[in-house]
Amino acid sequence: GGGGATFEKGLPSFEMPISDVVPSLQSSLAPLDAGVNTAVGSDPMFRNITGYNADIFFEGTSAYFGYQLNASYAINDMISVAIGGRYVMAKDVYTGNINDVTITAVPNAAMGLAGVGGTLTPGQYLRNVAGSGYADPTTAATLNATADYLDVATGDREVDVEFTASGITPIVSVNIAPSDKLNIALKYEHQTTLEMETKVNDGKDGGGMYATGETKKADMPGQITAGVMYKPSDKLMITTGIHYYLDKAVDWDGQDTLDENRIDNNFIEFALGMEYGINDKLSVSAGWLTTITGVNDNYQSDLTYSLPTNTFGAGIGYKVNEMIDLSLGASYTVYKEGSVQYDHMLGTNPVRVTESYDKDVWIVAVGLNFSLGGAK
Repeated sequence: GGGGATFEKGLPSFEMPISDVVPSLQSSLAPLDAGVNTAVGSDPMFRNITGYNADIFFEGTSAYFGYQLNASYAINDMISVAIGGRYVMAKDVYTGNINDVTITAVPNAAMGLAGVGGTLTPGQYLRNVAGSGYADPTTAATLNATADYLDVATGDREVDVEFTASGITPIVSVNIAPSDKLNIALKYEHQTTLEMETKVNDGKDGGGMYATGETKKADMPGQITAGVMYKPSDKLMITTGIHYYLDKAVDWDGQDTLDENRIDNNFIEFALGMEYGINDKLSVSAGWLTTITGVNDNYQSDLTYSLPTNTFGAGIGYKVNEMIDLSLGASYTVYKEGSVQYDHMLGTNPVRVTESYDKDVWIVAVGLNFSLGGAK
């Protein structure tokens, strides 16, 4: 399983530090403007910074491959048991950049300062202000030192990192078939321990955000599932299931403590499906699945968030011949919009921020089933 997402304009957590540069420069240059205005009777408007620009891009992908082996044993005609394991190979990839950070500044042209401003890097603008002739030596030295800091803080950054891990999932299950029309299955999958190892490609570490060889925990929770299949007639089959993920037992933040401050309840899924055989060759199906997440606001961020969902699906099955079955399916998942509020520190001042999360997902699938012994 897995997927990916591309953010052509980056993510809020990437852009907020850049946007903070504008009000920070405005407030730091305001005393200089006031001092010059008092001394010469004109406001140089060095603080008149009207905006910022940046080339921001982010793409993330996640793929988990599972190789599974199971063995089952029929105790009698009604009950069978199974034991097995799954070898999981996990890989996450982050690529992106923050390049060409500039600000737009418009100081007082009437004072001969038009050439000081324009669209330029924050550091260069402060150097221009320092050399404008209106800053005393102490102020100019402070502006130049701040410019050197901003050159680093707003310099080009690229990231190209991979996170890989592997683990084993023990699985036990039992199947109960009271009749040809009714089947009940119960399964327990043990928690999978995964420790992601970081690899930085081509030195693109996001300005020191990542380092090759670093590790982080990404354990997969254990789960308890139950499924029921009922066939009221030869043409109609009805299935339902519940999947209970033991999220509260998993350490996701790598602090070797359970994430009780981020997870209130375990994750639950409910599913319902129906298949109807139109004739010996053609069948149609439809299904619905809903999820209830158990995370709280402390978990949610622009990189990791969890929302309740409803998924609606439909499919067609066609028997090509006695050996080959063709399946076509599609589903649409609607996520319930969520939001969190938190205080973003602008210098020493907290600024209340509301961050919203929402998405929807289409899935289209094609499957072929081969039976070498012929269909039964």
